[in-house]
Amino acid sequence: MVGELVYHWIGTRDWGRRTRAWGLVGAMFRVLVRLGRISRQRRMCLDPFSRTTIAFLLAASAVACTRGERTDARNATDDTTAVPADVLPDGDVPSGAAAAASDTALSTGVGSLRGSIDSALAATARRIRPAARARQRQLPPLADSIANKLVFPPVTQSWFLAAARGKRMLVDIGRVDVEVRRPPERLAAYKEAVEARTPFPVGTRFRLRGPWGADDATITGFDTWNGRIVGTLESSPLVDSLAKEIEPLPATAQLVDSISEAVAFDSKACDRGPLSAALEARALFVQDSLVQALLAGDKPPYDRLLKSQKSRSSHAAGCFPGGRAVVIATIWAGEYEWVRQHVMLMDEAGKLSPLRVRDYRFRAHEAIYAVDGDGDGVDDIATRGYGPNLGGTSVLRITPSTNPKDPPRLERMATGFGWEIR
Repeated sequence: MVGELVYHWIGTRDWGRRTRAWGLVGAMFRVLVRLGRISRQRRMCLDPFSRTTIAFLLAASAVACTRGERTDARNATDDTTAVPADVLPDGDVPSGAAAAASDTALSTGVGSLRGSIDSALAATARRIRPAARARQRQLPPLADSIANKLVFPPVTQSWFLAAARGKRMLVDIGRVDVEVRRPPERLAAYKEAVEARTPFPVGTRFRLRGPWGADDATITGFDTWNGRIVGTLESSPLVDSLAKEIEPLPATAQLVDSISEAVAFDSKACDRGPLSAALEARALFVQDSLVQALLAGDKPPYDRLLKSQKSRSSHAAGCFPGGRAVVIATIWAGEYEWVRQHVMLMDEAGKLSPLRVRDYRFRAHEAIYAVDGDGDGVDDIATRGYGPNLGGTSVLRITPSTNPKDPPRLERMATGFGWEIR
């Protein structure tokens, strides 16, 4: 009987199914060996009854697998045969046709696996970079070794920070974890590596928003600044002249499509300042008062920190939501290991309301100036941020708190040109 089953199974003409059945046979044999913990010697010394039993089980399983596939194929052919609707009473649909229609709906409908895959592919296609950048090209050994030390932001990030450095406008697009400024050939290899690996090639367009208003700028080359990967920007003559005269001149840089309509110079409708003499005096008085309140409050827990305690205060005038100026007072000790900070929003009457700050690792801040970083007609504030052995530039926006009892918050919108002491 076992011989007939094996002969019948071997006689099948479906080589694909026979291969799958052989794989099943091998898998079952390995399972039997492992479960029975049969050693090599015992396998060689199995009695005739055991060998016959194992052979029968393997052959029967293979035959069942083959017959099951043939039966499924016949059933699928029979069930999916087209049946006219007028053959069945009351317009009933045959069960096979209903199953086929159900399978089609599940495979193509919204929320199905096929629909999810199509949606993901469509979303990916929209973010695919041009073919020239899709495939990384080979680099010389020095440039290739530097390329391994380049860190770029995720492709989903669209807000960056631009600032004036070295009398030119730069945009921060990443970090380099190795010294590349000297010698000259190393700097040249670095620029070659950045050009080959950056997701923001030459010609990428950003929308700059600064205290002057908003206009567009494009990347014309690459450089490094204090351990950061930066792109050199070509913008309007106004911005270029400001970059030569004012530093750091921080501004938000929003990544925009190359086919979107360019934005020309846009002056701010709100008059940011300067503050009136009375409000300016009020802001200075508030700065001193906040510093004194901080010094009279908590103390650093260690003598080492107590001896290195320092203070700083600043304010920036602008068209903030519900206020005319933001006042910041900070005391710190050591390398910003211990920090206490007060941030207040002052309105036209000089009334103060507190603000909370949410800026990740930056624990202390210094106000630079007001800037409409997102183009919504309400000012945000550009700041210098400090933390333990690190610092950088941030643009913070005022957002209402989720809890009505809590004060509004200053949240990070864009950051860049960070530095660390390693």
